[in-house]
Amino acid sequence: MSILTWYALRRYKQMFTTLMSSLNNSHPFKLTKFETCFLFLICSTPIIHTTMKGISVFFSHGGENTIYGVEVNLNLKGTVSILKHMVTYLVYPTWANLLVLIYCLLCKTLCRSLSNLSTAIEKCSPQQFTLSRQTDIIKQELEINRVVRYLQAIFSVPSLLLSLAHFGVCISALGTSFNVPALKMGWYFVIKFSLTLANSFIGLVTFLWMAGGLPVEAAKFKEAFRRKISQRVTFLRKEEEIHFEKYLPDVSSYVLSGWDIIYFQRSSILAVAGTLLTYTILLIN
Repeated sequence: MSILTWYALRRYKQMFTTLMSSLNNSHPFKLTKFETCFLFLICSTPIIHTTMKGISVFFSHGGENTIYGVEVNLNLKGTVSILKHMVTYLVYPTWANLLVLIYCLLCKTLCRSLSNLSTAIEKCSPQQFTLSRQTDIIKQELEINRVVRYLQAIFSVPSLLLSLAHFGVCISALGTSFNVPALKMGWYFVIKFSLTLANSFIGLVTFLWMAGGLPVEAAKFKEAFRRKISQRVTFLRKEEEIHFEKYLPDVSSYVLSGWDIIYFQRSSILAVAGTLLTYTILLIN
């Protein structure tokens, strides 16, 4: 999965550079304190998991210091195990979480841009909402739409792979937890299971929530534009000047998708939660 997402992103390297440049010109890309802490936590994931694994290996007892039946030095086994797990957790979930974070930050920036346009329309009086002002707003919306198209083109395949990976890990973690006898669930298994399930579920929900925010803000923009035009017609009686109303049906809905297979909307969160709950109930029964 990680190799496929890396390759898919590499194909659109130039477009990604253009995307970041466009966003930096309109909204400087800055991390909040919460986002910085979240980034630090993501980067710490391999260290946290490998530390726990190292402790579990070094404190293991009897017969566990063998590899394929050959007795080995416990320190050497622990070192090799730590290195293996470090590489494994760098590939997943660290790489996947970094991509989800970048995707969500881009969606948040675009949502803020659309929200700012809606706010500007609301603050504008009917007298000030002239054709030139409407033209300026439409141009800004077209620029945002162009950036969204870049985002969709770049992350179309990676977003599909990431969402499937997180959902698959959720299913796998739930299935494993019900197949392992309670007596064999050591502290390492319980902590690893909890972290893995929480990481995948939260990552998937965050992914859908942030990407699903774009259609919401687009709908607010349409409504604000339409309402302001109605006010201008009502108060100024200048229907002949208002021809941008015809443009509104053509405004993009801003629904992002994963290769046109999965559409990212906030309503999908309930579907995902329902699927996981149904699967859990089936496992219990």
